[in-house]
Amino acid sequence: MSCKVNGEIRSGRPSHADRRACEFADGPSATRVASEDAFFSRRAPFPTSLRRLWNPRHGRQGFLGSRLWVVALLMCWGRALGETSVSPDQIEFFEKKIRPVLSERCYSCHSAGAEKLKGGLRLDSRDGLLKGGDTGPAFVPGSAATSLLLKAIRYEDTDLKMPPKSRLPDAVIKDVSDWVAMGAPWPREAVASSAKGEKFDLEERRLKHWAWQPVAPRRLPQGMAPGSFLSGIDAWIAVRHRELGLKAAPLADKAVLLRRLSFDLIGMPPTRQELEAFQADASPNAWEKQVDRLLASPHFGERWARHWLDLARYSETLGHEFDYPQYNAWRYRDYLVRSFNQDLPYAQLVTEHVAGDLISPPRWNAAEHFNESILGTSIYWLGQREHSPVDIRVHQAEVVDNQIDVLTKSFLGVTVACARCHDHKFDAISTRDYYALFGILGSSRYSQASIDPADLNGGAIEKAAAAKSSLRASVAQAWVEKLGSLHVSNLVALAGAGDPVHAPGSLRPSDRLFVDFGTASAPGWFPEGEALAAGLAKPGDFVPGSSNRPIASLVSKPQIHSGVRGRRLQGVLRSPTFELSHPYVHILAAGRGTRVSLPVHNFTMIRDPIYGALRRPIASESAHWITMNVGMWKGLQGYLEFCDLTTPDLADDVQRERLSPEGWFAVHRIVFSNESSPPPSTSPESSLEPEALRTRLISIARKWGSRAEVVPDELRSLAVALDRGILNFEPGALPARASADLAEWVRLENNLVEPRRSSALVEGTGLDEKVFVRGNPKTPGELVSRRFLEALGGTAKPPMREGSGRLDLARHMTDPANPLFTRVLVNRVWLQLFGRGIVPTPDDFGVLGQPPSHPELLDWLADWFRTEGGGSIKQLLRLMALSEAYRRSSATHDVATEAKDPMNLTWHRMPIKRLQGEAIRDSMLTLSRRLDRAMYGTPVPIHLTDFMEGRGRPSRSGPLDGGGRRSVYVEVRRNFVSPMMRAFDTPVPFTTVGLRTVSNVPAQSLILMNDPFVVAQARGWAAHVLSRGRMADTERIAFLYEEAFSRRPTPEERDRALRFLTEQRADSGGVVSHAGDDGAARGAKVELAAWSDLCHVLFNVKEFIFIP
Repeated sequence: MSCKVNGEIRSGRPSHADRRACEFADGPSATRVASEDAFFSRRAPFPTSLRRLWNPRHGRQGFLGSRLWVVALLMCWGRALGETSVSPDQIEFFEKKIRPVLSERCYSCHSAGAEKLKGGLRLDSRDGLLKGGDTGPAFVPGSAATSLLLKAIRYEDTDLKMPPKSRLPDAVIKDVSDWVAMGAPWPREAVASSAKGEKFDLEERRLKHWAWQPVAPRRLPQGMAPGSFLSGIDAWIAVRHRELGLKAAPLADKAVLLRRLSFDLIGMPPTRQELEAFQADASPNAWEKQVDRLLASPHFGERWARHWLDLARYSETLGHEFDYPQYNAWRYRDYLVRSFNQDLPYAQLVTEHVAGDLISPPRWNAAEHFNESILGTSIYWLGQREHSPVDIRVHQAEVVDNQIDVLTKSFLGVTVACARCHDHKFDAISTRDYYALFGILGSSRYSQASIDPADLNGGAIEKAAAAKSSLRASVAQAWVEKLGSLHVSNLVALAGAGDPVHAPGSLRPSDRLFVDFGTASAPGWFPEGEALAAGLAKPGDFVPGSSNRPIASLVSKPQIHSGVRGRRLQGVLRSPTFELSHPYVHILAAGRGTRVSLPVHNFTMIRDPIYGALRRPIASESAHWITMNVGMWKGLQGYLEFCDLTTPDLADDVQRERLSPEGWFAVHRIVFSNESSPPPSTSPESSLEPEALRTRLISIARKWGSRAEVVPDELRSLAVALDRGILNFEPGALPARASADLAEWVRLENNLVEPRRSSALVEGTGLDEKVFVRGNPKTPGELVSRRFLEALGGTAKPPMREGSGRLDLARHMTDPANPLFTRVLVNRVWLQLFGRGIVPTPDDFGVLGQPPSHPELLDWLADWFRTEGGGSIKQLLRLMALSEAYRRSSATHDVATEAKDPMNLTWHRMPIKRLQGEAIRDSMLTLSRRLDRAMYGTPVPIHLTDFMEGRGRPSRSGPLDGGGRRSVYVEVRRNFVSPMMRAFDTPVPFTTVGLRTVSNVPAQSLILMNDPFVVAQARGWAAHVLSRGRMADTERIAFLYEEAFSRRPTPEERDRALRFLTEQRADSGGVVSHAGDDGAARGAKVELAAWSDLCHVLFNVKEFIFIP
């Protein structure tokens, strides 16, 4: 016989290790190569027993038997049908990637609306493409290599180049190639699309489609008396059974029910003790108690947060080429775990996602006292981003497009993003709807926001301020003494010194003053953080420095200053959004260890080689001009951001080293100009002689030290002297009192706490967006006011004028009158419990999605959830779990019923569900006793195999078993996804995935056979069972079955397991023992190897990864 091991075909009698690696226990797919029956009969009788689980004659162990072959047949049937059907994902790909290109670059010559049809070819329908033109069919579905369309757009033929004016970008060509390769899916249309004259009647579409209609008030089916069913769930399901003449399956036994419920609610198997307690509980509410117990488990939030992370396309890296880290993304994951455990009302959860930064007052974490609400807005920044896009406007349009897609799919179940280039082809969603939402999100900004209270360091700041007052007096006295002995030459140099702060000179004709904080108020700026909480710094305030420069910065006129309250305090200052009307931005600033950047259209991943000019360090404690050359982005929109944080920039792994925790910035003046040099400052000649200047400076220093009023002109002289270094001290020369006061201030300053931060969306300048004609940001059309979707009443209310409008958007979305809001949520919850949604397409309630199988049940649940359920997801789960529908057996029970409803679309029985990859991994950790139940915190670095290669690969690998942590806490890297999770269909996080694929591929078998993690957990499980003291083999076998399958083995299974152990012991002796081992050591190793093999076999049993 031969067997496939680690990708290699090995012939002959398999070794001990090879047999362990082979899938001889009905893994997810068959990977045996030859003579498997001979292999089983000769070397491994135990797996043959397990294979008989497929046989319904074996009673209870046949729970997969009588139906698993049906499932397999239906999977094959579904796959065959899928070759000619079109999935929602394929339609979305076409609408977002293909139709916009056809519309923009092809329809003018090749559509029903073309003034003159060229080449006889129409590209506005699939039939037109298949029919082709003068040169034949445009493509061969499934074959990009032989399709004329691909040859034309690739410019492979000099006589056939399309579009003729310019070649399509490589990324677009790849999209078209992928589309043809997948069979060129095209949505069903009554008539072919045309380039112009298409009719779009939004109101007609709204009235015709079920999803836009109000949720019907809760009622029982006609003729059913109240109390005849446990709930409306069973009542409405029974109606369909009665209509079709179906017989519902009986209730499942307790062991099956508890295993089902445990995985559904907490994602882990029940313990033997929990199962025994439930089976011994004969009370009428025994099941209800189990439901309540699991809903109250802290692991409930971990399980249900993972479902939500699929919607949020959660990743802790940014993907693209270098897969840069998304700093503090893990806080969003922990936020979800806490929110589900606390049963946060769904409307509040959604409001926090849409506008958590704007909720006043926010929701505070009671245990650790931080702002929970703002964490919800992290969802916007979890998508993929590029670090050096060729076209910044196009890239940022893609970022917002993804945000709109995730937001509207997750909470509304509609594909608004399909209206970017044109009115939605099928749903009541217009292009104006899309750009109304675009304006809302485009008016917001990325932030590493503080989640701590605004007065985090309040007490420490007060103490430091008192020490600062003493320092002021002692330094002033030290200055007086220094000025008295200062050499006259220094005073001569000071007399003619220019000062850009106080004598900036006149603006040149091409200059435009953006702001001068010293002369006028500056509305529309956004200060954030404790460092800027006091507003403009007042003249006379200062920043303490070091022993040779005890005053680092002296405020001589009003300015924005992040250091005067404390050097270790942090803050960010953002300007209003402005158009880049001039090629140069000149900034008069001072500071150290901080930076200023200019995000263009919210592009924050600023780095060389293209965008390095948009960020500059602030590295001088004297006021100086900083110039940015922004000519290549002229005409676009941007804002200035002054950053005094220790959190790294996106796409900059070393920024943390360059930002000082004691950094600060001071901003004086900003000028836009056509000149590359900053405005000149004046250099007035002082009318004072040096000695008179000395006397003046001493007088000013004394006034400043005594906190007497000092006018800006006087402070100017002192500030200029400080900037010229005249007031600096030689090492060790600072007087003792000043030195002691400075040391005390430093000690108190060091008590300031650095705030905790998280990626968040915060307010920017409220600006409406123009329609991108055919989706192209370079061809703006009409301006659209910010508002909600028209089909949901968005145009019936005034446009959003204040701020971004996100808080109003949240109110619109969560409005009880919104029919999509609760329908989408209850359908998502139903999907996770019952394996299929009432609406089978949970992310698309539109025309291209599938209609509800039980529309009355859907509305009954939606109405119950928003009224009696109070928006509680836990109560909704409880309602569903207590229903008879959920508690039914999954076994085939009635031949006539199966014949009428073989797909179980009416839920006459419970469907079999395969565990998700995370639950499979967590189950193995549970059984091996390696599971670390610690909650929350930074992610465990992902374990990297030798085959996980590419740019952006982490420098170090995490532990093989993730340190024993649950899967939800293991790092999610967009470009380096766990092979085990990927094999078991954990989605790659690029967009919302409300319905995971459930595949059946060889990789799953190979993972369960060969993955070192699986082997290690089998060994750990075996070590545990052997550590339980003296037990008969039959007792240990029973123990393993109860832990793995929540049942005891049948006699036949027990006997085969015993024979398997006997053969494995005999075969393992020469493999695992060594020459120096004594008898006891050799025997222990043989036992561990044999039991490890048995545990590994059980991991490969279908029953381990499926729940009936």
